[in-house]
Amino acid sequence: MSKETAIQFFALLFCGEHHIPGGLKGVKEYGEGWCVNALESFATFDGNMLTELVFLAHDKAVRAEIKGGGPHRVKICIWQRTREGRLYDRHPTLEEAVAGWRKTMPAT
Repeated sequence: MSKETAIQFFALLFCGEHHIPGGLKGVKEYGEGWCVNALESFATFDGNMLTELVFLAHDKAVRAEIKGGGPHRVKICIWQRTREGRLYDRHPTLEEAVAGWRKTMPAT
C-alpha cells in the first residue's frame, strides 16, 4: 500500500485530509502498512467511527487494527489486502462478512 492510498483511506475515515490526525505528516509507516494516532472516540452508532472504520475496511479490502496509541489515544493501523488468497492475504467484502456472521449469529 502506498502512502497516497493510505492517505485516501484515512481522508475518507476522518472526512477529509485536513481532518487526519496530525495532518498528512500524521500518516506514518507501520511495518508493511500505515497508521495514524488519533484522539477520537470510536463507537458503533452515535459517533459511529468504529462502524465507519469497519465498513470502509471491508469496502477497500484493507485490514484495520486498533491499538493503544498513548494516553487517551488510539492508533489506527491499516494494510492492503486482496479479495482472494490465504487467510492473512485476503479481506472479505462487507456482504461476505455479514453472511459469515449470520451463519453463526442469527439476527434476533
